[in-house]
Amino acid sequence: MNFRTKPNVALTNDLLNKGNNDYNNNDLSLKRNNHINQFSNNRRLLSSSSPIKKLTITDTEKKQWFDSHLFVLESSKSAFCVIETNACTMFKQVFKRMKGNNDYLNIDNTQTHLPNKDLEDISFNNMEKLISIMNADDFYLATFVRDPLERLVSAYIDKCEKKNVDNLCEYAKWSGTDTKSSITPSFLHWVDGVIQCPSWPEVDNHIAPQHLFCNLYQYADKYDIFRFENKTHRKIWMQKAGLWDQYGASGWPDDISIVNYDPKQGQDLTTNNIYIQYWNKNSVLLARAIDAYRNDYIVFGMQMPSWICDTSIEKTDILKRAIRTVPRTLRPACENLPWILIPP
Repeated sequence: MNFRTKPNVALTNDLLNKGNNDYNNNDLSLKRNNHINQFSNNRRLLSSSSPIKKLTITDTEKKQWFDSHLFVLESSKSAFCVIETNACTMFKQVFKRMKGNNDYLNIDNTQTHLPNKDLEDISFNNMEKLISIMNADDFYLATFVRDPLERLVSAYIDKCEKKNVDNLCEYAKWSGTDTKSSITPSFLHWVDGVIQCPSWPEVDNHIAPQHLFCNLYQYADKYDIFRFENKTHRKIWMQKAGLWDQYGASGWPDDISIVNYDPKQGQDLTTNNIYIQYWNKNSVLLARAIDAYRNDYIVFGMQMPSWICDTSIEKTDILKRAIRTVPRTLRPACENLPWILIPP
């Protein structure tokens, strides 16, 4: 699972002009960049004649998607966009360690998240500073993203089943099911409620679409996009940001490197079976979830997970349509399903 670096603009423009027919199946990174840059009319390729400063950040966006999310590390000329449910606790521990906090391994919520204990000065930046950083060529920007369907499962387990700090069970009320917050709703009722919430997509940060954080739908081409699922990406990010030797190689529990560190031990979401277990009961709802989070796949060039191919997930017409509305190179690699490559 490769991470996505900032694209070669000239090369990407050339590929856009040539069209999909010139691509080969062995170069996913180029194909992904193509689809990322076709994302929407609100996005455009960066070039010397179209600088990023033409894009804007509103006061509302700053408050909701930048404050407590974009962490500016002046000493290393880098910035990092933290996205909830994507190892956000661990990344904030890194920043606390950088600031000399000896208690950086404390994962108590009141010490790490509420309200960004000891991190306010690097995570609540004024508008002028944000614009300056987003226009700076010498700032290294990075973030970690995660498959949105798997991220929903993780959020449900942690914030609804376990009710860990935040109780997100209340979203189930929007599904039309008579479910009180003190009762744990089924995963399907909960997802239905999340999607039908009147404020969608401005929902709790643990379940909000990832492309909204730090206005990544605008600025993704400025970032190295790493994958949550690949722990080796932690080292690559820290090396590129100049942080590895001092803050990543050691100093974590049992003196391990951050690559092997897991602040929430015991929650094993590394196998496909758990995702199949949560999603295989209603392929219509799975299709609606794909529709709701489609832009995460497109903006970040993420290929949909292979567990969708499992035969226990009924391939209804509505699910086929949802999958085929994602660019072909981002659809799941299902060798036994020839319809995957058919246009919607």
